[in-house]
Amino acid sequence: MAKNLEYKSIELKQETTSRLPDGRLKVVAYAAVFGNVDSYNDIIVKGAFKSSLKKEGHRVAVCYQHDMSDPIAKLESIKEDDNGLLVEFVVSKSEDDIATKIEEGIIREMSIGYRTVKYDYDTAKEIRTINELRLYEVSLVTRAANEEATIKSDDDNNTCTWVVSATDDEKVMFYNGAETKAETKFDFSKLKDNEVDLLHKQLSEEKLTRLINNL
Repeated sequence: MAKNLEYKSIELKQETTSRLPDGRLKVVAYAAVFGNVDSYNDIIVKGAFKSSLKKEGHRVAVCYQHDMSDPIAKLESIKEDDNGLLVEFVVSKSEDDIATKIEEGIIREMSIGYRTVKYDYDTAKEIRTINELRLYEVSLVTRAANEEATIKSDDDNNTCTWVVSATDDEKVMFYNGAETKAETKFDFSKLKDNEVDLLHKQLSEEKLTRLINNL
């Protein structure tokens, strides 16, 4: 995953898949949808991708698990329609294992990696409306990327896990930390350096700064 990006995932719905004559898998699916309040209390509005797609839509990578260092498909088309962000891509011959898992329904979610450019925040409803974002990549993922951001570390072979966004209050703190103070379940101030680094990979710099400011 690239640092400082935000991620959103949705279940693969209404997707169409077909094998091309050369055996590669073609996928047409939505990578994001408009108008609904998602599990992060965000709404993406129609037009949010417009500027980014116009400027650099051809540079958007198709990845697996947000690994931008190793794209897995060729992007054929990416556009907004009334429902959301519709993408069309062809999976590389070298990634036939992933293609097969899509067909078998093992890989069932798509996700976007982006940075928020413009947004409005409704303090009463605790909802962020994303009006513009910069899109870097779309990914096939095995599960939602950030519904619960977790970090794990091995300490003498004992694995410890900290849940960063398990409650609505904590999510609000990330989005609106300047105005909102929220108690957290865990004492993040005691995290070790390597644990903070793992946390940084899960959260954008802005959200991490808000978390630190609210410790």
